[in-house]
Amino acid sequence: MEANGPERLQLPNESFTTQKSKRVQLMSVTNQALLHTAVVYIRGSNGELQKCRAVLDSCAMSTFMTTACARRLRLKTFSSNVSVIGFGGTGKKILEATVAQVKSKSSYFSSFAEFLVTPNITSKLPLQMFDIANCNIPEWIDSADPQFNQPAKIDILFGILEWDKMVLSKTYKVGDGLPTLRQTVFGWVAGGQVSQRGNYPVFSEQVWSSEELAAEDHFVSTHRRDKHGRYIVSLPFKNPDVELGDSSHIAHRRFLRLEARLVKDQQLYNDYKEFMQEYMDMGHMKRVGTYNPADPVPEACYFMPHHAVVRPESSTTKVRIVFDASAKTSNGQSLNDQLMVGPTLQPRLIDTLLSFRTYKVAVTCDVSKMFRQIIVREDDRQYQQILWRSAINEEIGIYQLTTVTYGTACAPFLATRTLFQICEDESENFPLAAKFGKGWFYVDDALLGAETEQEVLELREQLIGMLGKAGFDLHKWCSNRVNVLAGLPTVKLEQKVLFSEEGRTKNQTRPRRFLLCSIAESL
Repeated sequence: MEANGPERLQLPNESFTTQKSKRVQLMSVTNQALLHTAVVYIRGSNGELQKCRAVLDSCAMSTFMTTACARRLRLKTFSSNVSVIGFGGTGKKILEATVAQVKSKSSYFSSFAEFLVTPNITSKLPLQMFDIANCNIPEWIDSADPQFNQPAKIDILFGILEWDKMVLSKTYKVGDGLPTLRQTVFGWVAGGQVSQRGNYPVFSEQVWSSEELAAEDHFVSTHRRDKHGRYIVSLPFKNPDVELGDSSHIAHRRFLRLEARLVKDQQLYNDYKEFMQEYMDMGHMKRVGTYNPADPVPEACYFMPHHAVVRPESSTTKVRIVFDASAKTSNGQSLNDQLMVGPTLQPRLIDTLLSFRTYKVAVTCDVSKMFRQIIVREDDRQYQQILWRSAINEEIGIYQLTTVTYGTACAPFLATRTLFQICEDESENFPLAAKFGKGWFYVDDALLGAETEQEVLELREQLIGMLGKAGFDLHKWCSNRVNVLAGLPTVKLEQKVLFSEEGRTKNQTRPRRFLLCSIAESL
């Protein structure tokens, strides 16, 4: 093997693919190769053991850890100069390494390992979720990864040297077309061929670009929860040095034009003021000063213009304020130009609907003000400033938006990624909700289903409990079975949208919420 530098190593080539691809196809039989995954414990710099998800790969010549995992554990890294060679001769330089203690939850195993630190090891494993109900795994089997059938991120890859220490001799064959169980120091791991029968959509794995991987790593390393359980995130800037010009004068001119239009439409003006007052009352917007065009403006800030979007067909919010984070500053750059968009985490709506319609009992609901339940850390709020006053004779105030803001490029990613994080963090307390929470949402709309009303009721209660832990409130409930809505307050139920023969609603486009509600009722 040729060397470029001290050493050349082999690693699965999917780690370094940057082109995005996503396909959906209808299959009657699908096979996939299942790799051995295990939940392991790694001791961090503070001495505490933390859970990490690892894949055991006898074909890798070294052991790897993701950058996000090393940061989470606060491990000290040292310089490395290793060239990693993947399939087809694709190479990548590894510049960092670290050493950490590995321990098992099910045995006395303990060992120190050297890890090469890399931004990404592989895509989520397994590539697609599969049903293990027919596996008939004996009760005495202590699984090293209880959720080995569900796609999840990989923090660590153990290579052949660690494989020899960790993998034991016993194996157990579950059945034809099913994975083989192998005993390890972490418990039993599953690997081999998995066959799934049925006529259903199969989602191929989406490979992320380097920027999407960076957005994911940024979220993992910076998010946290406050004492109330709410999530605090930071804005994923492309570069640490944010390059923005003056935005205050542009925002000021647009605000004066907006105000001139609002005073000509008193109803819209009242609705606008009511929306902004609610924003302040809920703590989602805080006044930080008074605007004076003559005052110097700090360089590290951004003012977002805003305007109203009228939605008369909505059953709740008729007027919504949209913040324009794409407004250019004096140097031609906008806030959105500086932000990473992040990867698309949820499946397409058509894919979700195809799965949704296979169940006998269907339910839809909505996360109330989803974006605004996620807090933006204080250091980033100067980039979410707006100008506002509720009367022309008042001084114009400078306000900072304290939560994830609709209109910023990263908002959909931060919202859905936080939803996924809730499922991971609360999986032990709400296993059923966590299992299906990642695949049954389209943005803030949940599309639930099961074969019996009892199953849906259990899922409903777990979902309410799990999301409530993070301050997410579910409302606009609708179903094809009245019984599964029993016990919910009337205010939490979807209000019917009537399309009269006369009047404003006659020819309006039906909103996504109405269509989903109609589908649920028709099943």
